[in-house]
Amino acid sequence: MSNNGAYYNHSGVSIPSVALPLIVLPPGTGGGCVTKGPFMNMTVRLGPVAPALDYVPLNPAPNGLGSNPRCLRRDISTIATTTWTTDRNVTDLINQNTDVLDFQNVMQGNFAAGLLGVHTAGHFIVSSCVHIHLVSVV
Repeated sequence: MSNNGAYYNHSGVSIPSVALPLIVLPPGTGGGCVTKGPFMNMTVRLGPVAPALDYVPLNPAPNGLGSNPRCLRRDISTIATTTWTTDRNVTDLINQNTDVLDFQNVMQGNFAAGLLGVHTAGHFIVSSCVHIHLVSVV
């Protein structure tokens, strides 16, 4: 699915947002525009509502649906891979959560508790800058 983005000197990814950095993933070897593969030169137009990267422009519409053209950026996170998405994390998610609410909460993550969650971590492994799910933080 293309490659890591070009190297871009940045301070890391703030989750759920730069304004509310409950979890910070350190920068990797990418962070810039994807330059190879099927997604090179791709233009991303939606989001973000709460940028995870401090150098990505905030969407002009409060709901994130305004036009915000920019390149697809990617900084594949080895920390997210080795901390929240191992086989053990996935197995524990399935075996240790006996009801739907607990499963959902563990899968999505508990940012205030420093837990990224299996689902959310996947977005920072595949692409930290294209996540367009609209998430509310309570």
